[in-house]
Amino acid sequence: MKSWPNPNDIAGIDSHQREQLALATTSRIGILGGSPGTGKTYTVAKLVRHLLDNGLIALEDIGIGAPTGKAAVRLTEMLQSNGIDVRARTEHSMLEIGEYSETGQWMFLRNEKNPLPYRLIVIDETSMNDLSIMLSIFRARAPGCFALLVGDVNQLPPVGNGAPLRDMIAAGLPYGELREIKRNSGGIVEACGLIRDCLPWVDLTEAPGSNLRITHDTTPTEKQARILELLNQARRDGYDPVWDCQVLVAVNESSPLSRQSMNKLLQDALNPNEKSPGTEFRVADKIVCLKNGFYKSEDPDGIDDDAKKNERGEVYVANGELAEVIEVTDKAVIAKMASPARVVSIPIKKSNTEATNESDDEPAKQTGTKSNWDLGYALSVHKSQGSEWPVVIVALDGYAGAKMICDRAWLYTAISRGKQVVYLVGPAELAERFCVTQKIAERKTFLADRIKTEIFKTEIEYL
Repeated sequence: MKSWPNPNDIAGIDSHQREQLALATTSRIGILGGSPGTGKTYTVAKLVRHLLDNGLIALEDIGIGAPTGKAAVRLTEMLQSNGIDVRARTEHSMLEIGEYSETGQWMFLRNEKNPLPYRLIVIDETSMNDLSIMLSIFRARAPGCFALLVGDVNQLPPVGNGAPLRDMIAAGLPYGELREIKRNSGGIVEACGLIRDCLPWVDLTEAPGSNLRITHDTTPTEKQARILELLNQARRDGYDPVWDCQVLVAVNESSPLSRQSMNKLLQDALNPNEKSPGTEFRVADKIVCLKNGFYKSEDPDGIDDDAKKNERGEVYVANGELAEVIEVTDKAVIAKMASPARVVSIPIKKSNTEATNESDDEPAKQTGTKSNWDLGYALSVHKSQGSEWPVVIVALDGYAGAKMICDRAWLYTAISRGKQVVYLVGPAELAERFCVTQKIAERKTFLADRIKTEIFKTEIEYL
């Protein structure tokens, strides 16, 4: 592959997609953006299909990645539906996690000295990537390798440092943005397009048959009751209220609609199993990983090929991954995950203070799962990035701390997590207020300036 193909030669994409793809592919590194329903992944699939059909690149020379397992699965399904027998992998899997033998800290095996063996890499959902992972990807990019970054700059910035997708666009890297909605998803994608453009959108929620609804509840108690009612309605409609539905919230604690408060409420409502001594988790709970780490595998033969292991045979679990509790023992919580498939043991540890003060008739309160794992019935919108659910319920929280967090990107990201229906639980006025501000501009970095400086130096060298 000596150059990007002419988009006019690519079958199956329309004139707008050709135009924006042409803008994104004027250099070896390009960015293709767009809001939900505009066909970003579809366009990429047609591009890859054209490259393969015309012998411009071999299948083994293409590496395709995404930040999360669920995003990788969705990308794989789109590629395979276009006859491309390639499997998208998580970025961590693509970069191959290793381990420092002395410190025990993990690292990537792919880097400048051991680059990725690809002539083309495609990375989806790049709005999620912070500076650290984006740097690792570019360090591992082989000289001359083409790269297409796909993402939506209108979504929330990454949880970690920086806003590299925003900054690379601002620095002038080749960028094409798909804006015409192609997917027929009703109010969800239409609202995202209007919110993106700072246009009125609330009327969409009142349209007959719209899959985006606002409930207009005002008090926290009313909102909690409404969320439970909507989950029961989802059950009656044939959805699993735990795994097909996701409640999204603004803050982790201090509010009746916080992640902490809502998880307790939803656990009691959705999981009738008894609590286990020493942990807040019950069998059949939905839980979420809060910190990257390695865990003992409870089913070594059932580990998916895409799951990464360290030298001790432990498997890697990424921040934000959801799991189902299948067993609770005295020493560990056993949890099952998909995408990639793994069964891991999460240790329950007693703190030294609590163990010392333990009485005969009152077992010590145990810790260990709480710091790195939590209930996942309710998630923050940041934790939901890269995932989709058939039913999404968004708590519009009037708590002062929530108003400091919620902005246009927060609401846009929350709404775009829904596939079939999204409910905004709260008053329309609050949702509209969130859309007035965009806080990503407040995240100050110097990456765009540094990229511009390096581009200028390169141009000077060739004069």
